[in-house]
Amino acid sequence: MSTDTNSNNSVEQEVSLQDVIREIPYSGTTRRRSSVVEGLDGYRYVDCDNRKYRKPPTQFHVTITRIDGNSRQTSCRPGSIFEGNVYIKLATPLAAEQLKLVFKAAEHIHGSNKRRGQKLFGVKTTLWGGINQNRIPEKWPIMEAGEHIFPFMCEIPMVNYPPSFRHHLASCEFELIASLDRPGIRPFQTVPCSIRYEPLVILPTTTSSSNLTEIYKENAKLNHDTKVLVTLCDGRYFNLLDSNQDILKAQVTITQPIGHLEVYLKREVMVTYGTYSDSDTMVMSHADQSSFGIVKKGESTTYFVRLPIPSEISKHNNSSILKNFSVLGMTPTVYFSRYIKMKYKLCITAKTKHGLISTKKQVCCIPIYFGTVPSTSSVPIDLVPYCDPRVLQDTSLRTKPRFIKPHVIEEQLPPYEQDWSLPQYQSIAA
Repeated sequence: MSTDTNSNNSVEQEVSLQDVIREIPYSGTTRRRSSVVEGLDGYRYVDCDNRKYRKPPTQFHVTITRIDGNSRQTSCRPGSIFEGNVYIKLATPLAAEQLKLVFKAAEHIHGSNKRRGQKLFGVKTTLWGGINQNRIPEKWPIMEAGEHIFPFMCEIPMVNYPPSFRHHLASCEFELIASLDRPGIRPFQTVPCSIRYEPLVILPTTTSSSNLTEIYKENAKLNHDTKVLVTLCDGRYFNLLDSNQDILKAQVTITQPIGHLEVYLKREVMVTYGTYSDSDTMVMSHADQSSFGIVKKGESTTYFVRLPIPSEISKHNNSSILKNFSVLGMTPTVYFSRYIKMKYKLCITAKTKHGLISTKKQVCCIPIYFGTVPSTSSVPIDLVPYCDPRVLQDTSLRTKPRFIKPHVIEEQLPPYEQDWSLPQYQSIAA
């Protein structure tokens, strides 16, 4: 499945000097006794200071396999359950206290001199090892050489977090990091595995949905003699999860001949953190007159505009958008974040001539709203924004993601006749 996971499967951190130094041979007259013992929990245990079991994994990474039971789905939403695996390949046995998996998210403010941010959540689970009643004190369990796969499942609460995105002023990222903990020694960690998150967004509560979903018309003037009528055939609200709404259709009727006409879909990011504030406008999609359909009637000209919307499921995304969607792709209109606001507008410009001088002039700017829920639907009644006091003041895990036990799916054996021999299966050593 397609995720934002870094393709480099090597461990993230460099090996420390303690990991590569060779064990000094014992110079006594008697041979050193082996420190490996068998535990009651099925693990072999070794002394924490034994350097023989410190070589790093040859491969160590986290992958997401399914979201809401769908291997092709690439984004989580409130209430989603995602599944994945932590993969480890060892050339030699490795001793560690535990294999830990952390799921965390945060809003980051990059525009100020000092990086700031707000942690949204951080939860963890132990996939291997850990402290238990059968553990031998002052010893670590040994993970044997070979390939190891540790499945996991995690449930997202009914909390509306900001969407995943990256911008030079701010970002919001959801990441999974696996770690082989070795207290007193630098742990082995995976490269962060990013997972996309989309909140459930319809419209701001102050905006009427009927006004945004109906055909919208706006009149403008280029000059005293030139009038412009802009018509948005599908209204001003678009569902980013609807594959039939990945094109913004507009008609621009101009009463007098003009120069070149261009249409832009722009996103404005506004950041406020304490006394710091900044904003930036980015072009998300652009189309010019060469791609418009044109119908002339007398001196009046009507341009038929089809502007691609770079949503995650759009069929019109180019390779640059697909490769770097967290920067170039669409997010819903964000109005519920504590520090970040994102809004969109459709801007139309035209070139006009005054003698030999050509001037580019803005015709109009129309607010456009993007959500992730059909305009005819409503969000679940138990959905709360992440900045709600019920979330901020909750010290329990009820409003936090939680790891749950992966489902064990029994493998179906192929049918065979009574007189036939049983089918042969190859076992894969862990």
